[in-house]
Amino acid sequence: MWGLWKRDRKVLVSGLILFAGFVVGISPQLVAWKALYDQFFLLERGGASFVRYSKPFFWETLFSSRHELLTWTPVLWLGYLGLIPLLKRRLVTVWMMTFCVVAITYLNMSVTEWWSSNSFSNRRFDGALPILAFGVAASFKHMRAVVDRWPAIATAAMLAVLPLWTLLFMEQ
Repeated sequence: MWGLWKRDRKVLVSGLILFAGFVVGISPQLVAWKALYDQFFLLERGGASFVRYSKPFFWETLFSSRHELLTWTPVLWLGYLGLIPLLKRRLVTVWMMTFCVVAITYLNMSVTEWWSSNSFSNRRFDGALPILAFGVAASFKHMRAVVDRWPAIATAAMLAVLPLWTLLFMEQ
């Protein structure tokens, strides 16, 4: 912190302001958890087992037939995978974005009711959608190169995969 203060005070002050905003933003949630569960962070101990960080539901959250993330919203495959080629262009920014998406995904995997009870479960990932949009855009850019090179094969693949996907949903 001292080195950053000596080199670039503007960055340090901006970071501290951002952190203060984060603390203000998360405070209502922490106060609610304290009132409901008598602890600021909802952990496994103390009988509050709504979130179990040590036992995430990885496969269930991403691939379950209960309206889960990647089976129900396949375009998000492009979002997650599209972040990989972006790392070459904007390493620090994309690593921060990827960290946020992984944190959101892990938190949602750690909830014991990973299917969100009676509600549509993908709403828990709304915070990740703006970041995943960059991944989708990068995926479209790379897919465009494939379509430009092999238009007939790309069209045939899409025409084969999408109806098959729809038929599998109808079967469920």
